[in-house]
Amino acid sequence: MGFAKVTTPAQFGKIGFNSGLVDAMPVIGTSSKPQQVFYHSGAGAGYGHCFMLVPESQSAIVVLTNSVSQGDTADWVAQSLLQAVLNEKHPLDLTQFAEQAAAKWRTIHQGIVEALEKGRKPDSPEPIHETLQGKYWHKTRALYLEIFQEDGTLKFNINGKLDQEHVLSHYSDDTFVFLPSADQRSRSGLFHYGAPAWLLHFKKNSSGNFTEMQWNIDSQSPFPEKFIREES
Repeated sequence: MGFAKVTTPAQFGKIGFNSGLVDAMPVIGTSSKPQQVFYHSGAGAGYGHCFMLVPESQSAIVVLTNSVSQGDTADWVAQSLLQAVLNEKHPLDLTQFAEQAAAKWRTIHQGIVEALEKGRKPDSPEPIHETLQGKYWHKTRALYLEIFQEDGTLKFNINGKLDQEHVLSHYSDDTFVFLPSADQRSRSGLFHYGAPAWLLHFKKNSSGNFTEMQWNIDSQSPFPEKFIREES
């Protein structure tokens, strides 16, 4: 875990994602004496955190949050607490920054929906669901996707976990999409991954059987991850 080092007055949250959701990050420490501060922030599926260390006062700020909020809540809380530690004479009200970040966050999901709709082919032939079912393994053998039907609905889960279950709907040709609604995504603790990350591409072998799946888990990667179907 790495820390960013700043001397107040300074902007914080540069290594989190709030900085991409507001016009400019607030400047903390304008009405207190300059102090050195170390901070780290980050998030994963279902949690967020922000740590701050203030050596001069031997203070530590630790903020942990669960779920995926509309913006980096842990960062805003930590910055508010930091102002008290610094003994700011005129502390900033960070509400307006948090509200702007939340408003921007809510528009991202709709952008993903619109991007996916551009590539949808509703009239393309849909593969028979039974021909897709099975376990598809990543080459590391640490990850597999299980495709199955439940009450006539095609679904998949990750490593057999019930809390990692998603509904698949036909997108185009041999490709299926599993983007949930904005509310469902938040309840499941899922980030705003890029549009390609919500698609599963099934591939056939020379005999016309589905034997592989491709998933662009990381939209920044030039190549999708491949999953090979387990032989029955």
